[in-house]
Amino acid sequence: MLFRRISEHVRHQNWTAVVLDFAIVVVGVFIGIQVSNWNEGRSATAREAQLIQDLHRDFLALSNEVAEKSALLQVSKVKFSEFASAVTSEPPELDAEMQREFKETGFNLPPMAAQSATYEQLVSSGDMNLISSKDLRGLLVEHALLTRRMHVLDQQVREWSRPYVVPLVRLTMLLSDQALEKALSGAGSREDLIVALKIHEAVFAQQLALFQEHQASFSTLEELLSAELRRTTAVST
Repeated sequence: MLFRRISEHVRHQNWTAVVLDFAIVVVGVFIGIQVSNWNEGRSATAREAQLIQDLHRDFLALSNEVAEKSALLQVSKVKFSEFASAVTSEPPELDAEMQREFKETGFNLPPMAAQSATYEQLVSSGDMNLISSKDLRGLLVEHALLTRRMHVLDQQVREWSRPYVVPLVRLTMLLSDQALEKALSGAGSREDLIVALKIHEAVFAQQLALFQEHQASFSTLEELLSAELRRTTAVST
């Protein structure tokens, strides 16, 4: 309809009307593009806000998991040190409560926390740029690399220490139905037992250090995610 009207104006050489009609077309196209860009911007902002919310939820849950495991590992480490001191004393002084605690916590080495499912999906889909904060993107990558390193170190420590744990496993089984002196004798030589205790105690310390380093990274990331969550929520509303 508009183009027919322009044609009529040209045929009648009504140049003022032609200019006005063209202006209407140009302004209409411009407004259409601006509205489209505005809608795309709002859509991207809403998508980012949802991603930040999902990441915050993931990392909050993982952070709580690491905190709980760290606390459990700290208790287990203390209990094991007490057990090791009692077993290696002369004479050994291991009461029923210590034996029970050793059976319950002596091999309690929880696995490291996993990667965020939302982060892994972002990486696999190539959508990391949906997060506008360069600082947050960098910190997410750093944390993912740290988590990967934690898993590698955790596996290496477990595999390296496994052969040395045999006397402790044997002692655990023997303590179930034998007196302390007989169980200690049946578990192997005193020297092997002391080595196993020292190594396992070092494993506890190493694992606890890994969890504490991981927990510190979670705290830093959670703080930035909370700030980004407030920002994106305010922008999208």
